[in-house]
Amino acid sequence: MKDGQLPPKKLAQYAALQTLALLACWTWFGALWAVAFFNYTLGDLQWWVLVVAACAGLYGLRPNLERAIDTAWLSGVKNSNMLAERVAQLRPIKRRITMLFSVAVVALFLAGVLLWIGLSLVASGVVAS
Repeated sequence: MKDGQLPPKKLAQYAALQTLALLACWTWFGALWAVAFFNYTLGDLQWWVLVVAACAGLYGLRPNLERAIDTAWLSGVKNSNMLAERVAQLRPIKRRITMLFSVAVVALFLAGVLLWIGLSLVASGVVAS
């Protein structure tokens, strides 16, 4: 391990925190959006308030949480070369987390669409149950 690099245990903690922040923000988004979608219509003010709050959690809270985690992990570094080295060490971790999470969200979406199509076909009598 080089002088400016973080140990593997610290990198694992960083990855866990970034993942938890991502999951928390998407859970916030999904929960509020689901409440709005299933309980209100587009004409209701509550629908709009919940959807705006859901988007604020995803697009406002998430970057701020990630920035706070990055700041905590990079605090105490005074040397600019060491800081650049640590940033370069943390960047691929964030990229991997984002890519894996995006693939998981797309897979869940596709599974939901396939389930919805299957249930629609069964309900319409095209496919026997």
